[in-house]
Amino acid sequence: WRTRTSVFRRLLGKGFGFAGRFPSGDVMQRLDSDLAGVSQFSSTGIFWPMSSVVTLVAAVVILVRMNLLLTVVAVLPMTLMVLAWWRIGPLLDRYIQQWREQMAATNNFLEASYSGIRMVKACAMEERNGARFRKVLDERVRVTMSFMRVYAMQESARNAISGLALLFVLAFGGNLVIRGQLTL
Repeated sequence: WRTRTSVFRRLLGKGFGFAGRFPSGDVMQRLDSDLAGVSQFSSTGIFWPMSSVVTLVAAVVILVRMNLLLTVVAVLPMTLMVLAWWRIGPLLDRYIQQWREQMAATNNFLEASYSGIRMVKACAMEERNGARFRKVLDERVRVTMSFMRVYAMQESARNAISGLALLFVLAFGGNLVIRGQLTL
């Protein structure tokens, strides 16, 4: 809360030149997205990775003590997941940036339309303004769908690799239990 208030106060202290250089829709989008990102990072972004690393290290230590080959079978898919993220991550970042820019464009259009509504009505430009808004929304939908396709690809890869990892561990570990080389 303090961060948002501080940023908002600094924003209000900017001069007219700032307002002329940056459309209000861009500023609103940046404030919303950036502050939400900072908030998320400060709450879960610090503790989640630490918790994940501790859990991973503990699991690997336990697996190594149980059976080294089972550990390799369990850890190998994780490297595939890292490689998949390495490949898809930058693409996802690019689409997120395009989505944010389109959100800002939508906010800019809405703000301009709202502040200029008298002019639009006086010049009977409702139809033209509506058509322009439809184009802005169509582009927003196009960008959002592109982003969602890449996001779905990333999530599908993650789920497929996780499922295969579980299948391999259960099959290999189950085989070891059946042969008496590993106990539950």
